[in-house]
Amino acid sequence: MRWGPYLRWLLFGAAALCGALAAALVVIDPYDTGRGPLSRWPGIPRALGARLADASRGRDPIFNSAIFGNSTSELLMPGRLDRLIGERFVNLMVTGTGPYEQIVVLDWFLRHHRGGVKAIVLGMDRNWCDHAPAFTAAATPNPFPFWLYGAEPANYLSGLFSFRSIEDSVRRLGVVIGRAPAARRDGYNDFEATRTYDAAAAAKRMPRRGPDDEGGAENAATKAAATPSAFDEQRFLRLGALLRDLPATARIAVLFVPRYAETIPPAGSPAAAAIAFCKDRARALAAADPRVRIVDFLRDDPVTRNAENFWDAIHYRGTVARLIEDRLAVAFASPSPESDMAP
Repeated sequence: MRWGPYLRWLLFGAAALCGALAAALVVIDPYDTGRGPLSRWPGIPRALGARLADASRGRDPIFNSAIFGNSTSELLMPGRLDRLIGERFVNLMVTGTGPYEQIVVLDWFLRHHRGGVKAIVLGMDRNWCDHAPAFTAAATPNPFPFWLYGAEPANYLSGLFSFRSIEDSVRRLGVVIGRAPAARRDGYNDFEATRTYDAAAAAKRMPRRGPDDEGGAENAATKAAATPSAFDEQRFLRLGALLRDLPATARIAVLFVPRYAETIPPAGSPAAAAIAFCKDRARALAAADPRVRIVDFLRDDPVTRNAENFWDAIHYRGTVARLIEDRLAVAFASPSPESDMAP
């Protein structure tokens, strides 16, 4: 029996199937990137998660303003900021990310809203100010779909062709025909709605500062690296370059998010010097760009000293999120770039 013709037909069939799948993925555009002919079908699947869903939200034309950060910016409510500031906000936070990934998402948003950006909120946490990994995709601690937000078609296509994308295409078709739930368009995720706050349990999650350490267990492992000399300034250079391309009328807020006071390094420690360096870079941004405002909740004050304001050492509750939103509105209305900067 001659197997050659059968093998050729088998290979041809496999190639045809792969080609058909790839074409279907491009047409369906499961993540609503705008690259497919049928993009902007109504809704994206709720199951996507922000890493994938922000590709759709970040190019959505109904929004002219955005929040960037990780889970420490998750409870900031776009709809409330709309009312306070008078713009249309979307929350583009992605959990478990640092400066590199967040700047990638910021760049995606700016590329799809050229000339139309009204306001930006940049949530800076310990991944910006305490840790100093190299400012590269390879140094990011958690997986991130850089192929989804890049400008290279070849990278996009290679990343898109996967079993996950096939599953998400099916999910998106389910949303389109009304058989599957759609994700929130503005990216807001009120994780408190599905959790019951337990003050005693939260207190157990709070580290306590000993007489010889620099902010409790949260900072103990990174003391050596948390020094200004080790800090990678490339993140601020890249951020500044992106912000310079914003419209002259855009408003920008650098938000230092709160953390439980016992995890804030004491003055004079290397970790405190790293935070001071981070704030100095923010001051430099504000000095160079009069559109930049700074909202600083990263300090020891009654808000951060109250353990009942936090779920754990770095995740604050909704009541604190409302305070932050109020302060953002005041900062945007202020004529002074450093209206809310702690020394």
